Order: sequence, then structure tokens, then C-alpha cells
Amino acid sequence: KNMSYTIGNNVLEAITNYYLSMLPDDTKITVAGRVDGIINIDDVDLCTIYANLMKNATEEILREKKKGNSFIEVIFRQGKEFLK
Repeated sequence: KNMSYTIGNNVLEAITNYYLSMLPDDTKITVAGRVDGIINIDDVDLCTIYANLMKNATEEILREKKKGNSFIEVIFRQGKEFLK
């Protein structure tokens, strides 16, 4: 895959682009939302949590690929006091 996703946060972009690039070409991928400004979480903690989520999702898609209809949807929502 030659897609690159822009999210607004370098840590989240690097992790997202790394893991999504591993997926088969026929995987339906949706990345929506944006993260702007300062996040009140340490980059190491953010990397640990988000990378684990993306790793698990990617591994499951690769493991279950023979069943078809693979997709991954990543949606970022940010408020004044939260990021989800």
C-alpha cells in the first residue's frame, strides 16, 4: 500500500501508517478525524497504548484473511479534555 494518513499528531501518524501498510491491498481501510493541539499524555504512553491496539487489529486481519471481507476503521475524536 502506498497510502499515507495524516492525523495531525506525529506519533499517531507514524503508528497508523506503519501498521496499515502491512495490510493486504483488498482490506477496506477508513481513517477519519484529526488530532490537533496538545494531548495531555506522554508520547511513550500514547505510543504504547495506540501501537498495541493497531498491532492487535493488524494481526487479526492478517490471521483471518482467508475468510475475506477484511476492514479496519480508525476514528479519532478529540475534545478539550479527552482523546478517543
